[in-house]
Amino acid sequence: MASMDKDLKLQAAELAGGYFAAGLNCCESVIRTMLELSDTDLPDRLVDLGKYFRRGMGAGCTCGALVGGVMMLGLLKPYDDANLGRELNHKFAQEFGSTCCREIRKKQGLLCRLSNDKCREITARTAGLVTEIWQKH
Repeated sequence: MASMDKDLKLQAAELAGGYFAAGLNCCESVIRTMLELSDTDLPDRLVDLGKYFRRGMGAGCTCGALVGGVMMLGLLKPYDDANLGRELNHKFAQEFGSTCCREIRKKQGLLCRLSNDKCREITARTAGLVTEIWQKH
């Protein structure tokens, strides 16, 4: 990965972690980050799509950061022949051991779950993965 791309990946991680810390959920944070980095004319209101994806849609299912990433890849690369959603899903599962919020959170200690520090880190790293895939294709 070129230095500029690596810088963008790091910037994505910092932005998403900051948005999460400021109160957006994991899905909203990834969406907001990608909207900002992509510099498109897509409306900011798209962030609202992620509102109910926190904590695996409230049921512990697919991680909201992953869902937000797949949504944004679909918006930013809508006609790409590559299966970017599958690529992100695979990288995410390799990185975090599962795509299931419940399974990921189960591995965290009580203090991490209460503070959401690990979720913030996962959100940041996921935004970096999304940026990496977006830039590569």
